[in-house]
Amino acid sequence: MDTSPEHPSFMPSGDLFHFKQFSLDQAGCGMRIGTDGVLLGAWASSNARGEAPLQILDVGCGTGLIALMLAQRYPWAEVTALEIEPTAVVRATYNAAHSPFSSRVRVVQSDFSTWQASQALYDLIVSNPPYYKNTLQARSEVRHTARAISLLSPKEVLHRATDLLSPQGIVALVTPYDQLEELRMFAFTQGLTPTRLTAVHTTPGKRPKRLLSEWTRRDGQLLQPASLQTLVIHGDTISSYSPEYINLVRPFYTFL
Repeated sequence: MDTSPEHPSFMPSGDLFHFKQFSLDQAGCGMRIGTDGVLLGAWASSNARGEAPLQILDVGCGTGLIALMLAQRYPWAEVTALEIEPTAVVRATYNAAHSPFSSRVRVVQSDFSTWQASQALYDLIVSNPPYYKNTLQARSEVRHTARAISLLSPKEVLHRATDLLSPQGIVALVTPYDQLEELRMFAFTQGLTPTRLTAVHTTPGKRPKRLLSEWTRRDGQLLQPASLQTLVIHGDTISSYSPEYINLVRPFYTFL
């Protein structure tokens, strides 16, 4: 854990969100815990060979949600959680330290665009990046920082990941669905190819709003083209959940 003077320990705020194996204090964080982060943390998979990741990087970790979900899912993995916003760094540090996975989750304050890893390459890089291209100034500077695409875009994550991925490593993202073709074309220029694509529908029959995607190096590998899968969150009514969504998030939500 990062225990430098800039990131002191503090008392919990009471603004807690409880999962089955850990809790998150999210007071003061720009982007609060939401469905996107939970989806990515539960969905992101093993590497291109089907091997469980040993080194994981969470880019823009916020409260530490995805980092802790992946630490729960992969008990042998070391997780580095990278965040630029100071308040979120403090919260994530506290949340990791008070989780059952404290010895395996390290929170680091840094700008991903200039950050240099000091350890082995990563088997899994995950990010729930900001994607509000034309966002108005948010109610607070913290929230604006968390939302503004100019500070960290999905393309920036893919670009930098090419220097940080292990040979069979995976980059996993959650983005708006309408960015699929744009991301596919950009990834090609970076030597990356999609290995899994899932369109996320809020309710049956509605157009997908979110895309879960995984990318790996081409490097001459004979990879099958990734077919587009679907995931529907809600059942026939907005108050119910689909069986596939329940199966995906059951290990985490306390009400399931």
